Amino acid sequence: MTTTTITAAPAGDLLALDDLLSPGEIAWRDDVRAFVDRAIRPHVGRWFR
Repeated sequence: MTTTTITAAPAGDLLALDDLLSPGEIAWRDDVRAFVDRAIRPHVGRWFR
């Protein structure tokens, strides 16, 4: 009998796409997310009333 272990992907990475990114790409993605959180997300509710 063969046993297979399935590991869960992190909540924000359901398709396990982070595994396809290099460390530099992950850093760039994190910088973009931080910018969006700081400069765009606070205004979205006002832009789409």
